[in-house]
Amino acid sequence: MNDFGGHHDIFGSKMTVERIAGKSIRELTDEISGGCLIAEIGRGDDARVPEADEAIEFGDRITFLGDSAGVKKAVGQIHSHD
Repeated sequence: MNDFGGHHDIFGSKMTVERIAGKSIRELTDEISGGCLIAEIGRGDDARVPEADEAIEFGDRITFLGDSAGVKKAVGQIHSHD
């Protein structure tokens, strides 16, 4: 993670959790903790700020921005540690 001072981070991770695939950014945002937002979604060579109704696909690279604890929790929800 990249610490921006004041206990805030930005971190990107590949989405590797099957149960998340197909959910919208809005649905995932409802599941992650407060103090953290989805700043960018990358798919192939494309990276952009996502629309709320955009679906997340397995293998997408998701960048989170927010307080350190919230970012850590969000990454844990989208990336399997198996």
